Amino acid sequence: MKNRKSKLTFENSDAENLDAEYLNAELSGTSGYETSATPSNTLSVEALASPLTPTSTLISNPSTLNSKQIADTAIRIAIEQKGLDVFGYDVNGMSDVADHIVVISATSERHGKGIADKIRAALQEACEKPVSVSGYDGGEWILLDYADTIIHIFHEPTRQYYEFDDLWKDADTLDFSPELEAAARKLRTGIYISQAKHS
Repeated sequence: MKNRKSKLTFENSDAENLDAEYLNAELSGTSGYETSATPSNTLSVEALASPLTPTSTLISNPSTLNSKQIADTAIRIAIEQKGLDVFGYDVNGMSDVADHIVVISATSERHGKGIADKIRAALQEACEKPVSVSGYDGGEWILLDYADTIIHIFHEPTRQYYEFDDLWKDADTLDFSPELEAAARKLRTGIYISQAKHS
């Protein structure tokens, strides 16, 4: 586990506004809480990504899924939404920023956004919120960053153009259940099958 984020939220209360010096320290990254740059170069502390409200207590945002479970959920939802060439890669030991990477192709930018929306909704039910989301407006390459699991949703021509899967050709691919594998097989174009390697 790379531990790239501190999931912090602000709890509403009748207390006075947070002290200005404290907020300045948070924004400058000198408060002692862990922050890191995401692909969009924003702080990963979720409390800084939302409008501040009066509070007196910082509380942890509960997380119920581990990295593999997040990847498995994204894979299942993507296949249910007819995502093409869905693969999950175990990159633990190969990447400094994640343990698992999920790669999905969409038939259009609108299709990609729909897949992203469904994945986020499913993970939200398990109290999982992304550290960052990038590329959603354009839809050609949507990145959902869940810290130790990163989900890439490509419009298919973009995935081919960047040859993204070549980066992980030495990684083990995640196994699917027999039912999910049968569904995924119907959604494979044949472009990436030769790269799949199972542990």
